[in-house]
Amino acid sequence: MAWLQAQWGSALGTVVEHIDEKYPHVHFWVVPDITARSRLLISSVHPGYGAATAAAEAGETRKQQQNAYDALAVGKGRQVSEIDLHFAEQAGLVRRRNHKVAKRSQRI
Repeated sequence: MAWLQAQWGSALGTVVEHIDEKYPHVHFWVVPDITARSRLLISSVHPGYGAATAAAEAGETRKQQQNAYDALAVGKGRQVSEIDLHFAEQAGLVRRRNHKVAKRSQRI
């Protein structure tokens, strides 16, 4: 919960913990900022979109914008997978595919 709060701050809307299932896990929702025209600003809650938007505003090429998106979107996914693995190990519920995630993240 502390990690989610640190990542999303006031955008974190709801956290639901499922401890009664075979693999304990959480679901969470974030609420994006709203523009002056009453539109959702996805870049405020999606790290990849935020990075690509910042790159576009800085005048970078489409390729540079895509690289900025990839760097943060993929990185955040790895971070979440590592947290999942940590809690699964503590609960004794490690699945085989999580070991692959851990090995892949060690290579990076």
